[in-house]
Amino acid sequence: MIPTIKNSIKYIHNDDYFNIIERILKLAIPTVYGWIIMFYAFFHSWLNLWAEITKFGDRTFYKDWWNSLYLDEYWRTWNLVRIHKITT
Repeated sequence: MIPTIKNSIKYIHNDDYFNIIERILKLAIPTVYGWIIMFYAFFHSWLNLWAEITKFGDRTFYKDWWNSLYLDEYWRTWNLVRIHKITT
């Protein structure tokens, strides 16, 4: 990703919009992979590790938010830890 970003600087300075868009699309797939890895590392691994260490009773940090059909259902299922802190 770093060489792609470094090579795109010359297109930004020249206002070459076609190549700027091409570089953004070229970075889209690695960026999505990065988000998925960060989601798994933080929400699944890190929070479950802390739940085990602190003997946290409710180890459900998120529900099946990827099956949500509506926005309100998504907000209720994606980050339960935040919701518990607000309501308690």
